[in-house]
Amino acid sequence: MKQGDVIAYEDVGQIIREQPKTDRFYAVTLSWRKQIEKEAGFFVEPAGDGATFKVLDEKEKLQLSNKKDRIACRYNRRSLIVLKHIDTAGLSGDEKRIHQFMLEKTGKMMAINQMKQPQALPEM
Repeated sequence: MKQGDVIAYEDVGQIIREQPKTDRFYAVTLSWRKQIEKEAGFFVEPAGDGATFKVLDEKEKLQLSNKKDRIACRYNRRSLIVLKHIDTAGLSGDEKRIHQFMLEKTGKMMAINQMKQPQALPEM
């Protein structure tokens, strides 16, 4: 296996004796992809055509990382919205501490993400 390789679902299905597009195929291939990632550092992702996997090259890994970061930012934003709407009067002491910790953590993560984005310059 090397970067850029394309692997057909049918070939993988024959090896694992499962039909593509089934829940079992998905579960087995997800586990296999995670194991390959951990052991060899190869990232194997669905190619988007619904019939193949692709071993990502360095550029594609960077794009995947960026995509995952954007998804995490959206979840982080949603978490902060939920946290802001919690009435802490109904929480116990431990729950209030957890709430405060989550507010601080989420706020710090949002600040980090804002620093990563280029600043928009005013138009002249």
